[in-house]
Amino acid sequence: MEQKVSQELWSLGITSRIKGDRYIKEAILLCIETENYNPILQLEIYPVIAEKNNTTIASVERLIRYAIAKSDRKINNRDFICEMVEKIVRIDLGSAVLTMKL
Repeated sequence: MEQKVSQELWSLGITSRIKGDRYIKEAILLCIETENYNPILQLEIYPVIAEKNNTTIASVERLIRYAIAKSDRKINNRDFICEMVEKIVRIDLGSAVLTMKL
């Protein structure tokens, strides 16, 4: 799953060289793992990522915003993460359906 997330982010120009890349990946993966496809980032996602990385919630939010800005997308953090989660889940479900048909 992590590889799929990385590929999708890379296709948007968000590479591992951009600060915030890791936090976006963690946020997307956390949403998928918890099946929370419409999260309240400041309450449900950022605190978990901040604690895991020994940083502040504000730093997590700021670096995610920075990475999204580098992708030239004019979208807020929540909408971006929700779009990516939906896309990744759709890709994963499509792969599962394809595998079942074979």
